Amino acid sequence: MMLASNVKLLLVDDCHEFSQMLRDYLTIKGGFDVVVSDSVRGMWQELDRNGFDMILLDYQLPDGSGLEVVRDLAKLPASPPVLLITGEGDEYVAAEAIKQGACEYVRKGDDLTRLPQLIRSSIKRHTSDRLQEEATAQRLYQAWLLENMGDAVVATDEDGRIRFWNRAASQFFGYRFRDVYGMRASEILADACPDCEPSLFQRLLTGDGVEEDINVRRAEEGPAWLRARSFLLDAEMGFPSGYLILFKDITDQYLAQKKLDLLEASFEHAQDGVLVTEGGVDWFSSHIIYVNRSFCEMSGVELTDAMGKTPSQLFQDSLSPNEIGDFRRQLGRGGSYSGELTQRIGNGSMNVFDIRITPVRSSSGEITSWVSIQRDVTEQKALENQVRIAQEKLMQAARYSAIGDLATNLAHRINNPLTTI
Repeated sequence: MMLASNVKLLLVDDCHEFSQMLRDYLTIKGGFDVVVSDSVRGMWQELDRNGFDMILLDYQLPDGSGLEVVRDLAKLPASPPVLLITGEGDEYVAAEAIKQGACEYVRKGDDLTRLPQLIRSSIKRHTSDRLQEEATAQRLYQAWLLENMGDAVVATDEDGRIRFWNRAASQFFGYRFRDVYGMRASEILADACPDCEPSLFQRLLTGDGVEEDINVRRAEEGPAWLRARSFLLDAEMGFPSGYLILFKDITDQYLAQKKLDLLEASFEHAQDGVLVTEGGVDWFSSHIIYVNRSFCEMSGVELTDAMGKTPSQLFQDSLSPNEIGDFRRQLGRGGSYSGELTQRIGNGSMNVFDIRITPVRSSSGEITSWVSIQRDVTEQKALENQVRIAQEKLMQAARYSAIGDLATNLAHRINNPLTTI
């Protein structure tokens, strides 16, 4: 409860004798701290300099009407309460002042002994009303935020009966708020998720901070995946006791993750080596974020040794300056690279790899990552080399055979010169 010694009053009255008498009385009998002003202008100056718990305002002032001041004060946020002081026969004015926002009124001819208590009770009532208004405004704002959230919001009482159901919940589950109000949330949600275990909603509706991913059947768009999280509500938060459940649509995220999982599984079982990098100004300076099992096996590089490194670090002993220049010329233009790379593998041998590097672009066309696919063609190259050598030997043998035939024919002609006549 507010002590009187802490209460500061602003008395606005142009009658010097009355204001001095009232100030002394309120100071001595009431224990109030009273500041006196004799005009509306002076009142505003005092309000600019100090804070007051109440204004005692005379109805008739030399530079303004008390009613006008009451109206102006009512427009201000968190303005102090006003107690209007009127003369005899001004009951209509007093009633109008109350209507405009004054909290109380007294007549100058009244018994002022009750004034200190009236001031205390008026300040207490005004403070209570203001706190109630602030709490109501806060609840309305919170309700507006919840109503307009993109996530579905369901609030229940302690018995699990629905007390709030926002627009997103109506769109998502297909029920209007007035149709589900007072119904058990577990029954409504179970209808949207027939494959979910009953215990799942029991955990959500009785736990604080519980999080579950669920597959539901949407009203119009078919199956979807939601991430549901529950929060305990209590009176200290400005809500009735119960539970608040947020349902966030993670369908796109779930499908994208599923696609990534399938892609990663495909990469892991691919016979070709796969290397994925991101960041950096080009492929050589980008950082490795993924390599598959085949890449590790064919290159002899451990997974832990590859992650986080750059291709230039990984292939620094394998690329000649000419090869590096060829890489940069093709990739520097934002294109793909296709060629062969000779690389020393874990056992020390030099293997030949067919390598293809492709940039991955965002929706705006910016390169975000690179995918490199390489295939060990060492055996293929060796076989091609063997075929090439065999073909060369056959061609050489054929040339020798042709020369032999020519020499034999020439010798025959020399030995039998007349046969040609």
